[in-house]
Amino acid sequence: MKKHLFRWLLIWFCTEVVLVVVITLLFALGLILIELLVYPLALGIGGLLAALLASWLANRLVDDGCYTAPMAVTAVSLLVALIWAIVLLLIDVGYIINLPPIFYSISTATILAVTATVTSNRLRRVQPPRPQETRRLLRWLLLSFLAIPVIIYLASLVGWAGA
Repeated sequence: MKKHLFRWLLIWFCTEVVLVVVITLLFALGLILIELLVYPLALGIGGLLAALLASWLANRLVDDGCYTAPMAVTAVSLLVALIWAIVLLLIDVGYIINLPPIFYSISTATILAVTATVTSNRLRRVQPPRPQETRRLLRWLLLSFLAIPVIIYLASLVGWAGA
């Protein structure tokens, strides 16, 4: 770990930057969707993106002869994303803390980036890469981004969307 500390920090930083941009854009959907839909949608996509990006970068940048399975990292990232979505909903619904929206996107990006990076480091094993695993995750990520307009449309049908 000490030998590759700079590379792991680079993996975290890249994941953090991408997630801040994507999650901030997804949280902007709060202008037309209710928070009950925005938080799980943004955190689900963020969890998938964080896991895929961190495991992909780990497999490319860290040359220790090991491989990180993206599906394992995705499971942990999505679990953390689900827990954080529930916390954000409780904060928002309960009016516990009145924070600016950028706090939600930056804290979400940081939590998911740290989770994905640490999980990618901890779950490295000496095993051959499985390209079908990465392709499957890329399909899920594409479907999750395509789900955004579908969710907005369905929410508009029941009156949960509109600006």
